Amino acid sequence: MHKIRYTTILLLAVFCIIPIVSILMIHHLTLTDTLNKMGSGALGKSSLVIKVDGYDNTDDLTDALSAIKGNSAIYSDVTDENGTVRYMFFNRNYINLPMKEGRFFKASDFTKDNAVCVVGKGRSDEIYEKDGDKFFALDGREYRVIGVLGYESDTVLDDYIFVNMLSAELSGSGIFTFDFFDIEDPEERANELIEYYSDKGIRAEICSQAASFSESVMPQVFSARWFICLLAACFLCLLLISVRWVEKQKRELAIHRLVGASKKNIAMLIVLKYLAVFAVSFAVGFVYCNVIYPAYFSSLITGYIICAVFIVLFLIWSVFYILRTPIEEVIQ
Repeated sequence: MHKIRYTTILLLAVFCIIPIVSILMIHHLTLTDTLNKMGSGALGKSSLVIKVDGYDNTDDLTDALSAIKGNSAIYSDVTDENGTVRYMFFNRNYINLPMKEGRFFKASDFTKDNAVCVVGKGRSDEIYEKDGDKFFALDGREYRVIGVLGYESDTVLDDYIFVNMLSAELSGSGIFTFDFFDIEDPEERANELIEYYSDKGIRAEICSQAASFSESVMPQVFSARWFICLLAACFLCLLLISVRWVEKQKRELAIHRLVGASKKNIAMLIVLKYLAVFAVSFAVGFVYCNVIYPAYFSSLITGYIICAVFIVLFLIWSVFYILRTPIEEVIQ
């Protein structure tokens, strides 16, 4: 009985440690990647900085992304002592950014009459409520806040205000960053953009370009390898302890067999006991993630579901394997 309790406690401890370690590593990788890329002014695989002159409205700027291939975004940054305002637009999908509240933009948000923004957590105290909605005042205009962006650690994004570019009034010239999420060499896209703007009578000139962020994110690649190795080791420990936990209950299984319990009922009993341990560990992981790292709650749920399905299937196989062992051997 004491051995069963010891193994159960050990199983519970490993189940609690895995999500904590995983969340810490995911947070580290995500934060490192974002900070490295933000140093280059973009979050995609590659980017271009283009000076554009002679456009009439923001539609002239953003329509270029619909004309070229791939998944792209366009930014215009305005920085002052309070932080950075990023007027942005993307044509399809964007990267996942951890949100403290609400959500980030969707492609469907980018319309002229939809004055919305996402506020960095460092400027969340400037948000105010009006008629049941949250708003942020910028250059004498109100923008409805759809989300508050915030890693748990302090980052350069904390003082950013992301604004729907189509709803803003930008001047007829400016320097814009074009962010590409599906290519590492932006040269082909550069030619397409210049050609598109030229056909529209808009002057466009490439200021700079970055072919790849591979050097800046190289530490992340090595960290990811260590994370995979660590996670695999933890999962292997969990698997071995789970098997050991089932083996420690051989005598109890034999008693159930002697009193006439079916193999199916015996298997269900063990699985339910295991799920009880799983539920306790999930409660610990839930509190930890929800209090300290709420941005990764969905990752926690996904990881637990995958882990539980795999382990339960393995447990059922282990129980039926033990049930094939003669009762005499089990009792001895």
